[in-house]
Amino acid sequence: MSELERPCSLLEELDQRQDEVLAQLEDLNGQIENLLRDCLQFRSEHELVIEEERPANRAFGRTVAA
Repeated sequence: MSELERPCSLLEELDQRQDEVLAQLEDLNGQIENLLRDCLQFRSEHELVIEEERPANRAFGRTVAA
C-alpha cells in the first residue's frame, strides 16, 4: 500500500481536527475583536452625543442649586 492509499491513523485524524478547531477559534477570535472594536467605537460616539446634550448648568448629571 502506497503512502497516498494508506488510511489516516487516529492520531493524524485527531491532529487534522485539532487544526480545524484552532482555525475556527482564530476566526471566532477575529469576529469577537471586530465586534468589541465596533462596540467601543459606538460607545465613544454615544458618550460624545450625551456630553454634547448635557446642559451647561449640570455637573455629573445633577442640577446645580442656584
